[in-house]
Amino acid sequence: MNLDQRAIEERLARRLSIIMRQETDDAFRAKAWGGVPWAPTRWVNMRGSLMLRTGALRRSLTFRTEGNRVIVSSSMTYAQIHNEGGVVTVPVTDKMRRYFFAMHHKTGVQRYLAMALSRKQQYRIVIPRRQFVGITPETHKRLEARS
Repeated sequence: MNLDQRAIEERLARRLSIIMRQETDDAFRAKAWGGVPWAPTRWVNMRGSLMLRTGALRRSLTFRTEGNRVIVSSSMTYAQIHNEGGVVTVPVTDKMRRYFFAMHHKTGVQRYLAMALSRKQQYRIVIPRRQFVGITPETHKRLEARS
C-alpha cells in the first residue's frame, strides 16, 4: 500500500482547522478558553460582553489551510492583543482630554476628570489575555477522535 504522507498531513490540517473553528466558537459562547474564564473588564455598565459587543471580532476570524499548516487570521487590528494580552501605549491628545471632560460633566465619574487633568503625554493600557483561538489538550483529543 502506498501512503502519500503529504496528502495525509493536508487532510489532518483541514480537520484541525474545523476543530479550531468549533473551539473558537465555543470560547466566545462560554467566555473562556480551555476552561479558564476570560478576565473581567474594569469598565462597568457597558452594553453587552466585552468580546461580543458587536460580534465583529468573531466574524472576522478566518481559518484556512496551506499544505499541512492551519492559518488563522483576522482583519481586526485588536485581535492579536486580545488573544495574547499585552500593553498598548497611546498618546494623550487634546481631543481625548476634551472627551474626558465631557464624560465627567455628563456622568460625574471622577476617573474621567482624573484622565482629563492628567499631565501624562502617553497613556499605558494593559490588556489582559482573553484567548479565543489556539491549540489546547482538548484540541488534540478531538483531532484523534476524528482521525
